[in-house]
Formats: sequence, structure tokens, C-alpha cells
Amino acid sequence: DGVCSESFDPRPRNLISGDGVFVPQAMEGDWRKRRLEQIVKFGIRGTSMPGHEYLTDPESVDLVTYVLSIESGRQK
Repeated sequence: DGVCSESFDPRPRNLISGDGVFVPQAMEGDWRKRRLEQIVKFGIRGTSMPGHEYLTDPESVDLVTYVLSIESGRQK
């Protein structure tokens, strides 16, 4: 719900409440993590999610680990 969120299509996902469309929670652990890393690095075509190819692989992994920690925090 940030200032720019209205301009994104589709709107950004709420990491605190809601399942991911491009990476559902039902996806198995390692597969899910790898898919998230791929999205961070290369984006999602046809959406407002750009790729971040300037990130190193360890930085991408750290970012995904953080996102997953937010998600696991909401499940408790």
C-alpha cells in the first residue's frame, strides 16, 4: 500500500497476508526458494516486477531468505 503501489500492474503482493501467485506456498521448499531467486534476478515478464541482474547470487539468496522469514513470521 505504498505511495507507488497503485501504479503497478498487477499490484504488489502483500508479504504479510496472502499467498504468492507466481510462487504458491504449496510449492516444495527448495523448488520454491529457487523460483523466488529466479524472480528476484530476472523479474516476471508482463508485470511490473523488474529483474535485478545487478545483484550477486549471494545477494539474491539473502533477499529471498529475508522474504521467506517475513512469510514464516506471519504463519506463527
